[in-house]
Amino acid sequence: DDAVDYRDESVLAVTRQVDGAAWALVVKIDRDEALASVTASTRALLAALAAAILVAAVGAVLFSRWVRRPVRAVTAASAAVARGDLSRRAPVRGRDELADLAVSVNTMTDHLVNAAGAEAERSAELTLLNQRLAEREQRLAAIFEAAEEAILNIDAGGRVIDANPAAATLLGRRAPLTGLAVDEFLCHGDRRPFSAGDLPALAERGSRGVDLVAERPDASDGVLHVIGSRIEASSGATYTVLMRDVSERLAYEHLLTRQATHDVLTGLPNRAELTVALRGAVAGRGSAHRGVAALFADIDRFKVVNDSLGHGVGDQLLASVADRLREAVGEDALVARFGGDEFVVLVEECPDPAAATALAERMLVAVRPPFSLLGQDVPVSLSIGVVHVEPGQAASADGLLANADLAMYQAKQAGGDRHVVFRDDMRRWIESRHRLEVAIRHACDEREFEMAYQPVIDLRDGRVIGAEALARWDHRGQSIAPGQFIPLAEETGVIVTLGRSLIEHALAETARWLDDTDARLSVNVSARELMEPDFAEWMAGALVRAGLGFDRVAIEVTETAFVRDLGTSTRTVAALREAGATISLDDFGTGYSSLTYLREFPIDEVKVDRSFVRELDGPDADDSIVSMVLNLARSLGVEVVAEGIETEGQLDAFRSLGGHLAQGFLLGRPDRFDALRDRRPSPSAGSAAPPAGRV
Repeated sequence: DDAVDYRDESVLAVTRQVDGAAWALVVKIDRDEALASVTASTRALLAALAAAILVAAVGAVLFSRWVRRPVRAVTAASAAVARGDLSRRAPVRGRDELADLAVSVNTMTDHLVNAAGAEAERSAELTLLNQRLAEREQRLAAIFEAAEEAILNIDAGGRVIDANPAAATLLGRRAPLTGLAVDEFLCHGDRRPFSAGDLPALAERGSRGVDLVAERPDASDGVLHVIGSRIEASSGATYTVLMRDVSERLAYEHLLTRQATHDVLTGLPNRAELTVALRGAVAGRGSAHRGVAALFADIDRFKVVNDSLGHGVGDQLLASVADRLREAVGEDALVARFGGDEFVVLVEECPDPAAATALAERMLVAVRPPFSLLGQDVPVSLSIGVVHVEPGQAASADGLLANADLAMYQAKQAGGDRHVVFRDDMRRWIESRHRLEVAIRHACDEREFEMAYQPVIDLRDGRVIGAEALARWDHRGQSIAPGQFIPLAEETGVIVTLGRSLIEHALAETARWLDDTDARLSVNVSARELMEPDFAEWMAGALVRAGLGFDRVAIEVTETAFVRDLGTSTRTVAALREAGATISLDDFGTGYSSLTYLREFPIDEVKVDRSFVRELDGPDADDSIVSMVLNLARSLGVEVVAEGIETEGQLDAFRSLGGHLAQGFLLGRPDRFDALRDRRPSPSAGSAAPPAGRV
């Protein structure tokens, strides 16, 4: 407690009563002394507080300056960005919240910069796009105005909104076309008007479009290819229609189709079109209850005409024959050019074979009057094969043609100018022919062919002045006539190998006899052999191997052999003749333009065909042709040999006309070489004896 002691000093005293005593214990301390440390502490505390307040005040001032400056910087940067200065950035100091704030402001500014850049790019793109759209609109407008194709905008009601100048030109109408209805200028192929109701279907077809007919005021209608597209707009649907004239293209396509299905020269359906028609005819026989007939016609000896008078004349002949056949057949049958000089007539409804043969006869009669070509009358005949198929009879288009072709070949083999109806046994003939072809090839390899020689006689003295080498074939004990195997060998090309083998055989067999006499060996050369480019060279080698010269042989060729390949044949024959061979024109008088050949071909003698020699004797004897040939030959310095002398009357008649070279059964049949070598002069052939050493 506070108290005053005896000294009158303020003290702090504590009194405690002593237990059991009457007195008390007093403890005191001077107040100043007791509180001296407290006063000092208080003073120190106050001083510290004052210092703290001072420090706080100074810190507050400093802190205020430290915070306010960054905030002001951030605020200034934000204000600059707000004004559009996106290059300003707030300074970033330290890692405190103010730094984070500055970073955020800067990040926001960067985003604004990026957004502004993107916006600028978009704006530039939009500007460029607008430019391009404007340019495109200008181009489209230019295209619309300058396009060669007609372009029309048509409303859903089928009326023209606008159209380019080409549309008016294409439709033959005066511009503008605005307001014109589509059914006023367009219609379908069947002349039904093209209306607004057809526009959706046109649009659905897209780029495929449709072909429509343009109805022009001047009636010069044309075919247009029309393409349409539907355009949806807020004001309603419209249609943009493009049109171009395809009349010329369709005409050209029609021409190409016709050329693909028709023969250009004759205008007749060609082989492809015939095949389609044949298949249709064969397939339709069941419903028609009528038969089908096919007639296969081939011009006899057309090759001779074509090669002798020229391909131009040959083409004229084909066209003329086609015209006559078309007229003879009429509207009830199809005439087609099968190829080359072959024609096929298809009768889709032929009641019986008699009707087919009657038609074949009309065809034969139609072409018999000579054709006048290049001032010449050219006789023509046909070989016709006829096939008739009954309803229900198994048949195919290819089989029908094959059978007709086979029958035609039979007609040609029989001499031509006739028709032959197909029979089933003809297949056996063709099979036999195939076996013969195989046998010929085998016979060539096995050397089964032999030679026979028919003498050529000088009627003035009976001498043998030559011999014709003739092939003979004994096949498995059966003698095959040359008329059977020689034409087949020519047709198949085997004749080249066969002919050379036979010539080598004949030269080797007769070499000594030819060397001992002044006789000549005549060898037949086919057209196929003559066209071989090395034939003359090969012939020279064969003669060298036989020890003979060219002067010991006569090369017999036919007119057909000459004209099949006129250039090659003439060159080959000229080379043989220049080497010393005698050139003999065989079967003279049976071809076309024979007199022309006699003058122009490099030949030394002609052999009058046996058909003319046969006319020298008999009740209807006629020597005019043989006489003419002899007179003409004398004027040209050409020898004449009569073929096929078989009677004394023929021999006497030929001799009386001045002929002196002949061959035939009367003078000597073809025989083995031994018989020719041992032969003596014929008493009936001449009166003079042969010179010594002659045969």
